[in-house]
Amino acid sequence: MAIYAKYVMTGVNFNAMQNVRSKTVRGYVLAAAELFTLRNFRSPVSFDNKQNWVNIIVSNLEREEDIAKQRSPITKEMFAELKRMADAKPFDSAESMVFNMAAFGRITGPRAGEYAQTTQNKIDVH
Repeated sequence: MAIYAKYVMTGVNFNAMQNVRSKTVRGYVLAAAELFTLRNFRSPVSFDNKQNWVNIIVSNLEREEDIAKQRSPITKEMFAELKRMADAKPFDSAESMVFNMAAFGRITGPRAGEYAQTTQNKIDVH
């Protein structure tokens, strides 16, 4: 059942679908588990059991979905601190490289989805 959950999660059974939400995976797994109980077998799914592989897979997917909600925008203060740290180190240091990547991101815009937003729930800048 865990392998089936992974197939659903990665979109193997869906045409051209890259990511499937955890609630969808949970629904498909529960529907498949019902087939076991209808045939008088013990259900292989237990979301109450922390050691159950299906529970682990679905729980990890739920946590992964929440990561984007926890991300805070890169503030001007954070950017200034990166600059201060880079200035204190040699040009070829890791700190300078991180600042250069952050500055490049601000100029070209691939990370604008993080630093240019004023709120976490409403998108201001694409």
